[in-house]
Amino acid sequence: MTAALLALFACADQIDTPDVDTGAPDPAAGPDWVVDCQGGGDFRTVQAAIDAATSGDSIALQPCTYPERIDYSAKVLDIYGVEGSAVTFLDGESGGTVVRVVSGESLDTRLAGVTIQGGQNAGQGSAIMVYQSSLHLEDVVLTGNGEAFAVLYAGDAVVTADGLTIAANATSADGMAIYSSGGGLTLDHASVDCDGGLYGIYQHNAATIDHSSFRCGGGVAFYSHHGELRARRSSFVGGTAGLLAEESSPDDTSQRVLLSNIFASGATALDIRHLTMELTNSVLAGANVGLNLVSVNPYSFLWNSIVLNSACGVQGDGGSLTVYYTNFWNNTADTCSVTADVPYAADPLFINFPDDLTLGAGSPMIDAGEPTWFDLDGSRSDVGVFGGPGGSW
Repeated sequence: MTAALLALFACADQIDTPDVDTGAPDPAAGPDWVVDCQGGGDFRTVQAAIDAATSGDSIALQPCTYPERIDYSAKVLDIYGVEGSAVTFLDGESGGTVVRVVSGESLDTRLAGVTIQGGQNAGQGSAIMVYQSSLHLEDVVLTGNGEAFAVLYAGDAVVTADGLTIAANATSADGMAIYSSGGGLTLDHASVDCDGGLYGIYQHNAATIDHSSFRCGGGVAFYSHHGELRARRSSFVGGTAGLLAEESSPDDTSQRVLLSNIFASGATALDIRHLTMELTNSVLAGANVGLNLVSVNPYSFLWNSIVLNSACGVQGDGGSLTVYYTNFWNNTADTCSVTADVPYAADPLFINFPDDLTLGAGSPMIDAGEPTWFDLDGSRSDVGVFGGPGGSW
């Protein structure tokens, strides 16, 4: 994705952002422990504070680069940089995984306001490993970590994040930025780059994605395998595919993938297999295929969306797809091996595709969506990523 489009998403993320209860300590009460590498706190190292703490304690980190790897040691702790990730660093110095939450730590375990760098673990997570535990991340940056299977590894774990950035790591060729299998994954305001790996995210659980962007120039930006996925107000830009979501077989297509207000691009922008797809207010631009469908449930639908600039707009395996208020523009073929209506065929007049997907003045897609759906200004829904009730990014 271009820098301009990333800037668009970053600016749009300032809009319609819900308040999040992060579980941060009461400022009036103050932290239970203070870590300061200069000696101005209770401890000079984070692990020393963890060792002294008991579950329920909060540990405040003063701005510093802490050359250490930490383990939450089965304690439910709130560890946070008091001045945020720009000035507070955990550096693993290439000695292993930097942060481990692997001993059954439960909900309310939190890490916030830190940058994690210098991790190294070829088998699992270089920066963070969560196993059969829970972890909430807030204002966390993972960067400068060594080659690994995953930068963030979550196995049978519940991981939630608000403000997570993963970029400029040395992901292995068959690796990924995030591996999340079992448990659950919730990402809000995440920016994820696979940095030469195979996937931006491999997800095999229940996942909810909002206000986020995923990039993988040589692979799949987001791969949802045999899981539940709800993604909205997010972008997926990959080399092979933007977003690939599939069940294991066509025997049961009752599992749903819910996608709204997304942008996807790649050789195939969006690839859905053996699922029930509900896709609304989205823009798909695949060099080869905009939307690829394999054995999807016949109750799947495409609504209020734009499919453009593809060799084939929608490709199927001989079935049919229900399409409402959707625009097919500048495709070599709008449909291939699939029966589908083509409600609109008009230039959407984007401000600057793909950097700015706002509909320009006079766009035929303004107020052209489902008439019973409304934009936030109360007008009939627009077609595209900024239309409908979820159109404010």
